[in-house]
Amino acid sequence: MLTPTDFREIESEVSRIYSDIETDLVRAICRYVAKHEGDISIEEWRAKKNIGWSSFKLNLEKIASVDSKKISKQIDTLVEKVINKNNASDQKIIKAIHEYKKDSEQEVKIEPTQIQKEKIRAIIENAKNGINLTNTRAITNSQRIFESAVNRAYIEVFEGNQTLSNAVAKATKQLAREGITVANYGTSGRPYQMSIDAVVRRNVVTSVAQATSQMTLETAQQNNCDLVKTSAHLGARPEHYLWQGKVFSISGTSDKYPYLSDPQESGGTGYGTVDGLCGCNCRHFFFPYVEGFNPASYGIEDATASENEEIYQATQKQRYLEREVRSWKRVLKVSQDQKNANDINTANLKIQEYESRIKLLTTKYGIPRQKEREEV
Repeated sequence: MLTPTDFREIESEVSRIYSDIETDLVRAICRYVAKHEGDISIEEWRAKKNIGWSSFKLNLEKIASVDSKKISKQIDTLVEKVINKNNASDQKIIKAIHEYKKDSEQEVKIEPTQIQKEKIRAIIENAKNGINLTNTRAITNSQRIFESAVNRAYIEVFEGNQTLSNAVAKATKQLAREGITVANYGTSGRPYQMSIDAVVRRNVVTSVAQATSQMTLETAQQNNCDLVKTSAHLGARPEHYLWQGKVFSISGTSDKYPYLSDPQESGGTGYGTVDGLCGCNCRHFFFPYVEGFNPASYGIEDATASENEEIYQATQKQRYLEREVRSWKRVLKVSQDQKNANDINTANLKIQEYESRIKLLTTKYGIPRQKEREEV
C-alpha cells in the first residue's frame, strides 16, 4: 500500500531522471534549424536542412538511448524500494488486524508467491518497454516538429515578412513552446497529445501502483482477509470519488460489500481496468480491512462531491500552469543558446508570471505545489 506522499516521491524521482530528455531533444533540433552560414537563399537553406536531417537524427537517437538506459536502472532501484515500503505497511496493518481478532499468535504472511513475483516483474518490464516505445515515438515526432519549424520559417521569408535569422528565431521559439508530444488514446478512443516526460511519469507511476496493489491483494488473501478499504483524497476524478473511502470484497462473496473488481458503473472500483482503481494514473490505493476495526485511515473520507470537484478542477488548472512553466523554460534555454536578449527577457517574465499563478492557486486551495513538474 502506497500513500499519496509515496506517489509524489515516485513522480519526483522519475521527473528528476527524465526531465532533461525533451529539453535536450528540443534544444538540439533548434540548434540544427538555426545553424546557417553566410548569405544563403531561403530555398537553399531549406534544402540543406531537409537533406541533412537523416544524419542529424542519429544525434537525437543517442540522446534518447542514453537516458533510456539510465532510467531502466533507476526503475529497478525505485521499484525495489517502494515494494519493500509497501510490504512493511501491509505487514503492520495485518498485525493490527490479528491483534484485534485476538490472533496475535498467528503468523503474518507477507512473502509474495513465485507467481506474484512473476506478475510484478512483468508489470515493471512493461513499464520499461513503454519508456522505450515513448522514446521511439519521440524521435519519430521530432521529424514532424522539425519540418513544421522549417516550413514556418520558409513561409515567413518567402512572403517577405522576415529575414532568415528572424524567421528562424521565431520558428524555433514556437518549436520550444510546443515541445515534443506523442499521441495517446483515452478510454473513448479519441487521441490526445502528451509531453514525453508526462507519458513516462504516468507509465511508471501506474506500473508501480499495479505492482504494489498486487502485493497488497496477495497479502490480504494469504492472511484470510477478504475485505479491503480504498483510500480517499480531495480532488479525485469524479468517477473515482464514487468509490473512494469504501469497503469492498476481494472475492465478491460478501452479501454486504460490493465486489472490488466490479465495473465502476455497477458499484465496484473497476480494479484491473485502465480507468479503475490502480489503473492509469490512479493515485488511490487499498488496504486490508475487517468489520468493526479500521486499522488505518488514509485521506479525507467525508468530503462532499462539490468539495471534491472544486479541488479536482483546481488541480487540473495547476497541471495547465505547470505545462506553461515548462514550455517557457524550454524557450528560455533555446533563447539562451541563440543569445536572443529579447526572447530571454520575455521567457523570464512568462516564467515568473506562471510560477506566481501556481503559488496563488496552491495557497488558495491548500494543494501541494509539485515543483518537479515545473522543471525541464
